[in-house]
Amino acid sequence: MVGLHILSGLENGQRKGIDLAEDLNVTRGGIYRAAQSLEQLGLITSQHAADNKKNRYYALTDDGQIIARIHDRMHHEMNDQLFATLEAQFSEADLATVLRFLQTVSGFKQDFGQGED
Repeated sequence: MVGLHILSGLENGQRKGIDLAEDLNVTRGGIYRAAQSLEQLGLITSQHAADNKKNRYYALTDDGQIIARIHDRMHHEMNDQLFATLEAQFSEADLATVLRFLQTVSGFKQDFGQGED
């Protein structure tokens, strides 16, 4: 799953591994391992920065672009189905209550320094 999200994260151009790790909330090692598999499959390329060998940049290949688009489309379809199901089964008042509950839990956790899980 990390690999698919890496592909989506590269759709707008080349990115550093550390930036992908921060955006995807994954360790740098997790990005590196998934990127190795993606590179072996020919879906991405990687290269070190000329001025800093610690920084590794990743970019999509043409095949990687295709898979990233399919992955994004899958997410959009899944979200559409989820929202349609929620609208069919719950009233706006029900959904507002759930939203208020989630915001309260999120705020409570942030007040205690736990951030989001």
